Amino acid sequence: MKRAIQKLNGFDVFENPWMDEVVPTIQLSEKVNVSPEFRKKVNKWYEEMFGHKVVIFKTQDALFMHPNTLRKIKQGINEQEKRIG
Repeated sequence: MKRAIQKLNGFDVFENPWMDEVVPTIQLSEKVNVSPEFRKKVNKWYEEMFGHKVVIFKTQDALFMHPNTLRKIKQGINEQEKRIG
């Protein structure tokens, strides 16, 4: 993993390309005994209905995220700064 080369709201930011960028918001529990086909079908429906969430791990003084997530955050900050003036 690279050294933190950036800060975001006072946190060191580490990009980790091996992290998931997003994960489903909800999935059928592995404890539920169903066929693999049914699990796949239900999990697909869950993702269509409930979407996914971005993965960011936070420690006391650092954030860890996929590089694409950081790129999107920076893009959002730049757009917000342009609107503010």
